[in-house]
Amino acid sequence: MNAAECSATWLSAPRFVHHSPLTTHHSLAIALCSLCVLCGELRAEITGKDVQQAIARGVAYLRQAQAVDGSWQYGNRQEYIQGATALVVLALVNAGVPADDPAVLTGITYFTSREHTNTYSTSLVAMALAEADPKKYFAKIEEAAQWLMRNQNQDGTWSYMGVLRGRSYDNSNTQFGVLGLHAAARAGVAIPKEVWEKIEDHFRSTQNRDGGWGYHGGRQADASYGSMTCAGLGSLFICDGRLHYETDVCGKYIEDKAIAAGLNWLGKFFTVTENPGKKTSWHYYYLYGIERVGVIAAMKYIGGHDWYREGAEQILRRQSRDGSWYSVVDTAFALLFLGKGRAPVLFNKLRWRGDWNNDRHDLENLSRFISETFGQKLSWQTVDLGAPLTEWLEAPILFLNGHTGPKLTPQEIQKLAEYVGQGGFIFAEACCARIDFDAGFRAIMAQAFPERQLERLEADHPIYRSFFKIEGKVPLLYGLSVSCRTSVVFSPTDLSCFWERENVKSGAFEMGTNIAAYATGMDPLRDKLDKISLVAAKRGAEEPPPRGALIIAQVRHQGDWHPDPLSMNRLLAELREKANVDVGVEKRPVKLVDSDLFDYAVLYMTGHRRFELAAEEKARLRRYLERGGFLFADACCGKTEFDEAFRSLMKDLFPKNPLEALPQGHALFETGHKIKTVKYRKALQATLPGDQPPHLEAVTLEGKIAVVYSKHNFGCGLENHPCSECKGLLPEDAMRVAFNIVLYGLTN
Repeated sequence: MNAAECSATWLSAPRFVHHSPLTTHHSLAIALCSLCVLCGELRAEITGKDVQQAIARGVAYLRQAQAVDGSWQYGNRQEYIQGATALVVLALVNAGVPADDPAVLTGITYFTSREHTNTYSTSLVAMALAEADPKKYFAKIEEAAQWLMRNQNQDGTWSYMGVLRGRSYDNSNTQFGVLGLHAAARAGVAIPKEVWEKIEDHFRSTQNRDGGWGYHGGRQADASYGSMTCAGLGSLFICDGRLHYETDVCGKYIEDKAIAAGLNWLGKFFTVTENPGKKTSWHYYYLYGIERVGVIAAMKYIGGHDWYREGAEQILRRQSRDGSWYSVVDTAFALLFLGKGRAPVLFNKLRWRGDWNNDRHDLENLSRFISETFGQKLSWQTVDLGAPLTEWLEAPILFLNGHTGPKLTPQEIQKLAEYVGQGGFIFAEACCARIDFDAGFRAIMAQAFPERQLERLEADHPIYRSFFKIEGKVPLLYGLSVSCRTSVVFSPTDLSCFWERENVKSGAFEMGTNIAAYATGMDPLRDKLDKISLVAAKRGAEEPPPRGALIIAQVRHQGDWHPDPLSMNRLLAELREKANVDVGVEKRPVKLVDSDLFDYAVLYMTGHRRFELAAEEKARLRRYLERGGFLFADACCGKTEFDEAFRSLMKDLFPKNPLEALPQGHALFETGHKIKTVKYRKALQATLPGDQPPHLEAVTLEGKIAVVYSKHNFGCGLENHPCSECKGLLPEDAMRVAFNIVLYGLTN
């Protein structure tokens, strides 16, 4: 592995043990760490950055493989150059290449100037154009769809060159016919119901007894194998969405036995190293099928396997030095797996014991609407009640709904509270406005958050303007606030049935979008491969802090002194991991009049609202700072009330030593991370767009910095929870700057 492929980490160094700043401050021996490159070992797990780099190399290969006329070759098969070109364009757009990129445009010009002659090519033309720009290319998409419908066989299948003329159908051509029509339907082309009915009948009637599908079915049936089982499953999922959403009665859905049997086959024989049943044949085609099933079924696991992580690891391992995967077509399939499968997860739908899935396509349709609205592909998945908390946290929003009252154990209720405490957002809905679910959910929230309650969200709540401006009579919503935001939103009236039926005129899609925008703060979502680490909310008896460990004390004042309860705990964990500092796992609350105030090297102070300190508290804080203590403070959410109160306090304490801006290049910005610029949250981007120098102020006493203050918030970023109106730094930069502040305070 060369240096460019290795990750940076902190050099191992002796552990730093903290002693009182006022008695042994000058004897502090800080093990400051510098960044280095690990070249000795391969990482155990791939990261989102690894995947992005592989995608970039694959895209570069396809760019150089494009012919002068805009096409991409498929061996010596001239009749499939149109299809190969459309496939590559589809892969490029899904890999993040803009639709107006010259390579994409010349490819589109090439394949739209050719006549439709076969199923594969025509289907891929519809798919590529619908992905690139469905409005701009609507006429061409409709033209391709009409060809596919004219050339569909009576039994719902397709063959290579159109309607059967002495040639047999196959499930590979048939699945591409389905995919082409599905793309056309999403673009707005009208597809008659009987087209979908014939497809559904075909795949149900030709399914093998073991639950899988082969290349042929019926009298010509051959053994089941991976890529064709994916074809059958994907086609049935698509037909289900096209046929039954208008006729299904909410909550009356009966499990589809054919789909269940197909998923069972796929889970039983799942592998990413080959195409099960066909060994190495059509391996990347099979992986493309796995991605489609995993995404459309909203499954993180297939047969107990994390299909995206395992597939991505296998694909990256097989990439050639030139960026390709053997051929142009295989490279396109590999990029489709990597690009489509890595869409960030916006919703986790909680699979609780009861009617958790009354509307099977609700989040599928809402996620697609939000993706189109935000201009970014987003996904959703289901999650088990018993799944690890880290899996719940893979999505910023946990959605649960039902008709009946949910019954959860005390441990499961506590898990909901922990999910919120770790930065998660709960969105619940009483499907069909059922009062049983309403009462049951309220009871669960009362147990999970006994000191808080669901309260009606009034029309001035930011959730009604987080993206769309919802005016007039706003939808009835209730909210429960944890930390500095509303962290639980409950709708006692129906939304999901409107999403299920794609009723975009109801206002339900706009409300769902606003809830998502509020819950995420419109911040970038985590990469699908990001590792999630939990931070201890409370130190257990079995985890006493090391003797002399650094413990950050958070100042208790008469304002809201504790808005982001896990922020300092996360910072302490980062200091332990990255700087080899011995720390306690949690901060300590301290009053300025407490006898142990002078035992702490670092104090932290924050809040939203105005506060006042008593004369004795001011005197103690002044003495603490004059004797070598260090105070780090910020205005939570950038609130003016706290900012004004803190500035007034500093002026009272040190009238001759005012808060002054730290200049760029100050040693603080070099202590730990080398920081030149940072990024701020959306609420500040109008005034502080893009990369900005960090804005910090400090009070200097006798030549040393005693106070570092930010009028912009750190706490929400340190907790890594979205906050739509927070005037603060993005999480990664909040951690980097806070990390440096504490290290600088200890060494200075």
